[in-house]
Amino acid sequence: MNLKSIPLKKWLEFAFTFVIGLLTLLALCFPLQQVTIGGLLTFQENAFDMFDFNSIFMREDFEWGSTVLGVIGIVQLVVSIILIIVSILNFINKRDSLVSKVIIGICIFFCLVYLIEGPVFNALYNKYGTYIDGYGVISGEVVSVTTLSYIPFILVVIFLVAYLCIDKYVVSGGAVSENDSIKITKKQDLNADTISNQNNGKIDKNDEEGKEIIPNEDNDIISQLKTYKELLDSGILTQEEFDKLKKEILENNR
Repeated sequence: MNLKSIPLKKWLEFAFTFVIGLLTLLALCFPLQQVTIGGLLTFQENAFDMFDFNSIFMREDFEWGSTVLGVIGIVQLVVSIILIIVSILNFINKRDSLVSKVIIGICIFFCLVYLIEGPVFNALYNKYGTYIDGYGVISGEVVSVTTLSYIPFILVVIFLVAYLCIDKYVVSGGAVSENDSIKITKKQDLNADTISNQNNGKIDKNDEEGKEIIPNEDNDIISQLKTYKELLDSGILTQEEFDKLKKEILENNR
């Protein structure tokens, strides 16, 4: 694989597709829920923590909710890994850019799903939540329930906007697209063939004209010289007269 032959646009597609796929994977590390008690004690739980289909924040009668969140997290993990691998293969095999667009679309979808999971998880906690290890709310303490699930989605959108801007104003701004390049090349080849045919026509015509003129002149000279040679051989012309006539013919036809 010759990396130098790969156009800049293809490098750009691969870079952003790979990064966005990686962000989809890393999104699972961001806390779906973060509970702070009294401003001092903080507990966090992300998608990886729920792969066992259990939540430290939920009561036992809400196990089905933890199971749903765990399944979604596992699906996102598997899909994000597949998308990263596909982005690499797409780059190596120089596939169409449509594959990159599909990958980016799937990544945005899963990051959006993860964003939604955070507020939903918080809402469920407010209804079914409890405190781990017997921690409870003491009078006067403030309980803060937050989520950071929106950060991956924001990062993906930022990278997507950056990709579109770079592709439009830097890569494609002064460049000619592949289809346009093919059209221009074909047009240039057609023009070159036309000019070549015209030139060949002119050359052939000139050659024909030359063949009509030059051979006729040569034939006249040869015919005259043969005639004078026959007169010389028959004794009508002397050698001096023949040489003089021959010289005049050759000088007149230079």
